[in-house]
Amino acid sequence: MVYFSHPNLLRNQPQPGHHKLEVEGVGSISVKPDIAIITLGVITESENVQNAQTQNTMKMNKVLQALDEVGVNQEQIQTLTFTIQPIYQYVDGEQIFKGYKVQHILEITVTDLSQTGEIYQAAISVGANIVDNIRYDLSDKMKEKSYQQALILALNQATLKAQTITHSLGVSLLPIPIKITENSSPHTAKSSPIHYSSMETAPPIQERDIKIEATLDVLYYYGQ
Repeated sequence: MVYFSHPNLLRNQPQPGHHKLEVEGVGSISVKPDIAIITLGVITESENVQNAQTQNTMKMNKVLQALDEVGVNQEQIQTLTFTIQPIYQYVDGEQIFKGYKVQHILEITVTDLSQTGEIYQAAISVGANIVDNIRYDLSDKMKEKSYQQALILALNQATLKAQTITHSLGVSLLPIPIKITENSSPHTAKSSPIHYSSMETAPPIQERDIKIEATLDVLYYYGQ
């Protein structure tokens, strides 16, 4: 929460008969995403933990090579999870050990959205057998820029509200706010992920707009 008070309030100082008016302003804009996040990986199983790890490493190396060949830089790839778990099966109420499962999940940040389908297909064609989702978001730079625009809209709405209220009451609004309280931040929720059940072909990729919203509480003086 950020507070703002205007540094030059000489002409905005309250006079006898002045009162305070606080209004809320909300500004929102819809922005097309400029990055996509693909979550995918490799899962392998074996009775021997070392074999499961070796198979997983071999398949994942192929995935990483395929991603490199379609132009994905190492900086765009992060390991989301890496787990080794025992596998048990219940037969007639008895727990029977079956082996081990190794799971390696990557998070790939795509900056050229036209490549999203190609990157998806490149990974699954060489062995990625876990494809969780593709979700769209805004880069930090775009998110901040969009939020600043939403703040302006929020202030404009608050000003219009204050003008409407004071006009209807037949009183005068002092134009400069005496305090602005920011009740939002640019860290908005990401867009809903898109899940895919088929891993045979590259999916049709359709980006969804992301809503950026800013909320301000604005305090004014008004008088006769």
